Amino acid sequence: MAASPTPSARTDYSALKAAIHRRLIQKLDLDRLNQLKRDEVRREVGQILENLVAGESTPMNLQERERLSLEVLDEVFGLGPLEKLLVDPTISDILVNNYKSVYIERRGLLELTGMPAYLLDCSAAEVLAARDQGELEKDENVLEW
Repeated sequence: MAASPTPSARTDYSALKAAIHRRLIQKLDLDRLNQLKRDEVRREVGQILENLVAGESTPMNLQERERLSLEVLDEVFGLGPLEKLLVDPTISDILVNNYKSVYIERRGLLELTGMPAYLLDCSAAEVLAARDQGELEKDENVLEW
């Protein structure tokens, strides 16, 4: 079984991801991207991102580079770490209690994911509600479908 990354390794990875994200935003030509369809924008942004990651001096293997690129794309176009949960057909519910406790319901049982929901805030919940025709109950901080 693989060991969990150390706190400093997670911090280094988070710092690297944030730096790549900032450089990506600096390179984007928003006027040009506004003229493209969403799938074309994602493809073009993905190519720019791949070049940025490939040019990074931090030692990474191909799998790590692909993971970094995908995570930044998910942050730019979606809900970051929650994206992989949203596309999993075996998951019927996602419950975010706080940044340290994200649970999923699978086959009627709750499971703690161990994934920080550092990007999920009220605005992200509003995006989810709009995307899936849910209703955000702001008084209770609950998103219901």
